[in-house]
Amino acid sequence: MNVVYNCDDRFSGIFATSVLSLFECSTEVEDLTVYLIDNGIKKENMAKIQEIAETYHRRIIPVPMPDLEALLGMDVAIPAKSNRIATCGRLFVSSLMPKNIDKVLYFDCDTIFLRSIEPIWETDLGDYYAGMMVDPEDPKYRSMLGIPGDGLYFNSGVALINLKIWREQGIEDAFMKYLADQGGYVPWPDQGVLNAVLDGKILCLPCEYNVHTLLYTFSYDTLFKVKRMQWYYPRAEVEKAAKDPGMVHFTTSFSIPLRPWVERCNHPYTKVYLQFRDKTPWKGTPLWKDERSRLNQLMYSLFDRFSKIAPNWLYVWAAKQFYCNLRPLSFRIKKQRFIKENLQKN
Repeated sequence: MNVVYNCDDRFSGIFATSVLSLFECSTEVEDLTVYLIDNGIKKENMAKIQEIAETYHRRIIPVPMPDLEALLGMDVAIPAKSNRIATCGRLFVSSLMPKNIDKVLYFDCDTIFLRSIEPIWETDLGDYYAGMMVDPEDPKYRSMLGIPGDGLYFNSGVALINLKIWREQGIEDAFMKYLADQGGYVPWPDQGVLNAVLDGKILCLPCEYNVHTLLYTFSYDTLFKVKRMQWYYPRAEVEKAAKDPGMVHFTTSFSIPLRPWVERCNHPYTKVYLQFRDKTPWKGTPLWKDERSRLNQLMYSLFDRFSKIAPNWLYVWAAKQFYCNLRPLSFRIKKQRFIKENLQKN
């Protein structure tokens, strides 16, 4: 089994927690190798990471983060504010991985595992370019990427990648062309690029292996109303996944804006996360301070209070306006500003 992560030094302890949980839940897997796309991890933190690998008799192989501009062959910047550059290494896994590897499982660092991932690894991709879990988003997010709004939108935090097809079809070149065509700005760069370029070639995987925070924020019915989705997993599957997840993905939402390595996180799996963290060399290190701006903190606090006192219909309407109108509008404005600034520089 071959697994890939991206990580920079700031997230090294977060990666360590995720990979330790992966090792603990994969004892039946005889051969498990983790490739870590290293975006400047300090020597002392890499030594701690390798200590975890040795403890579990596994291999973690660092792979240097590529120079994205050199790989792209053009002066195209990816705005760091919309997503960290480190996460974009996954777009180049077909070049970074050994040529004898035809398939990899990619995971974000902000995850913990509660069951073996072997069922996902054993999934037959056939002619699909990747397997991912559906993200509950308004079709507008697909339209923003320049693809038809009547398909599915996928979350890239977990991805089973068909490296053989990526190499045969020159998918990395397609990624580069898409980035250039978009003027260098794509909302959630790696996720947006994957959805746009691989549209129609992504296999839908079970949601239990990418249980993100929205499933603990909204009920099944409310999620449909807020996100205006065309399709999502059946109710029974979603509710079972939330109660008994195979993997928890610590994304954020209005009522759960912080992640478990940050002080005062109220995610229901915070305690479990910290139990895994305490088994790593990062045990005892202080939790992060809440670094959000005061305006951001106030906005989330007010909305959380509003959700508790407002009629449900009004709360749903307000959440829908944010997710389906205000946030897409913000992305459009940021893209126009970003492209304008780049044109002025050049």
